Amino acid sequence: MPTLVFTYSPKPGVSFEEFRRFLEEVDQPLTLSLPSTKSSRIMRVLNEDAPFACIEILEIASFEEWERDSKLPAVREVLAQWENYADLAELKAYSCEEFYAG
Repeated sequence: MPTLVFTYSPKPGVSFEEFRRFLEEVDQPLTLSLPSTKSSRIMRVLNEDAPFACIEILEIASFEEWERDSKLPAVREVLAQWENYADLAELKAYSCEEFYAG
């Protein structure tokens, strides 16, 4: 299944709990409502020396459908809010496909 993996952190001055609330109450409800989204999991990284605080694994129907959905006005509105919560310089996105499952 096509998968997007994101790594990100709260920006300086934003508590993890405030960031978590934004993800749970704003970002994820919208993400999960998109037709291209199949599932989403966000994990907090516990290693103190990690270059990011969170890893999100987003399974999607296809990269093309995700690209279409990502241009919706509601998505753009939520993305505009990210700069209030996340360190955008750290935000990374990786397009992945599974080749092995044990």
